[in-house]
Amino acid sequence: MATLTDTKVKPELEQAEKITVPKKHYHRTMRHYHTLRWLGIISMVVLISWLLIDLFGPVPKYELNNLAHPKLDSPEFVSQLEALAASRTVPHTHIEAIPNGVNFYEAEIQAVQQAQKSVDWEAYIFTKSEIARRIVDALTERAQAGVEVNLVIDAVGSLMTPKKFFDKLKAAGGHVQWYHPVRVYNWPRANNRTHRELIVIDGQVGFLGGAGVADHWWHGDKHDAPWRDTMFKVTGDAVRFMQSTFVENWLESSGQILTGDKYFVMGGNADGATSMVVDSSPSQGGSTRARILFQMLIASAQKSLKI
Repeated sequence: MATLTDTKVKPELEQAEKITVPKKHYHRTMRHYHTLRWLGIISMVVLISWLLIDLFGPVPKYELNNLAHPKLDSPEFVSQLEALAASRTVPHTHIEAIPNGVNFYEAEIQAVQQAQKSVDWEAYIFTKSEIARRIVDALTERAQAGVEVNLVIDAVGSLMTPKKFFDKLKAAGGHVQWYHPVRVYNWPRANNRTHRELIVIDGQVGFLGGAGVADHWWHGDKHDAPWRDTMFKVTGDAVRFMQSTFVENWLESSGQILTGDKYFVMGGNADGATSMVVDSSPSQGGSTRARILFQMLIASAQKSLKI
């Protein structure tokens, strides 16, 4: 067995010991290191401070100046709500509650498969998963059939979803956009996210609610039951305003305004409930239309509140 003797190592050690760093160069390097360290610390403090202010900064108290309101079923009260929410009530709207992913995903996929003109889908969470693959397959088939398919996904909520997951959809003519990807030029608005879970088909059928696209809404696993959530199927006059809500974030993501009868259809139902669609966009001051509406309705309750 070969061994390394001291006589071979010692000259190399002696040579290494003779290597020295000039004091001037050493001090310059240390000053550079300290400068970078302090810049890093200052940057982290600024970033953390901005996040804390953005997430937990003061918001309006939402106090009503007048607790005397018209009767809840009066035209005056409805007119006041419309003005406060910057929206309007429309008749002839049917709303169907669809609880649990095993039910609402099937209803959404079936509606997509029946699309003839357009499918517009917006989601905060769109995770690479079994149910997502089924939905993308359905969207791809419709795009191949000439249906206009527009999908906008929040870039932070779906951060772990690879872009190549949608390659087949895009190759078929579908359009996929990412809402507010974090970039240097928009980092002050990095917390401006879309939590809208919204689908509009042919401008006539809509779905909205609390569920994105992921298997944990669809089925459970050995350790956890499926997430409990509800989506609502909407038809009638209110769908036009749901489409308008989608158009807002599609414009921000793609630079394109959607118009025409592929997206906006008059009427659809001969009867139904009176409804109002209220969309809220992020506000630095915290004065969102939805919060104003909720505060007004809660303060106006006279007998009961069901949430």
